[in-house]
Amino acid sequence: MHMNHTERGGGFTLIELLIVIAILGILVRLGLASFLSSQIKSRDSRRKSDPPAGGDVP
Repeated sequence: MHMNHTERGGGFTLIELLIVIAILGILVRLGLASFLSSQIKSRDSRRKSDPPAGGDVP
């Protein structure tokens, strides 16, 4: 009995699952890189706008 494409069940093949996992990994990596970059820019701009701490005032 030979099963054609429509009779194989309802699940995903291993290759399809691996492709989805790889795509999700790439998207997470890009999102995380963007998030970290925006945090660094925010921190740097906050440091530039804050007055120096300590006894630097004459």
